Amino acid sequence: MKRYSWISFVSLAFGLLACVFIYTYRSPKIMQYGILINASIGIIFSFTAFFSKSEKKIIAIFALLLCLTAILFFITVITVAGMGQT
Repeated sequence: MKRYSWISFVSLAFGLLACVFIYTYRSPKIMQYGILINASIGIIFSFTAFFSKSEKKIIAIFALLLCLTAILFFITVITVAGMGQT
């Protein structure tokens, strides 16, 4: 019987933490490293949960989308920040 395990919930937690670090504007270094580290760990756990045969996939897919959204935001911010420089 398929069910959710701790791997799905951990990947969701890391995905949510990566999205929370998007809104920490007080320290840019913490924001940069927080997004990258949490999203990377979340993606690893999401793929682990996604390829597990005894696990439901909905939470893993949602966590993967959160992590990819956070990384896409990070790449966008880095790209826009360097646009005006020659």
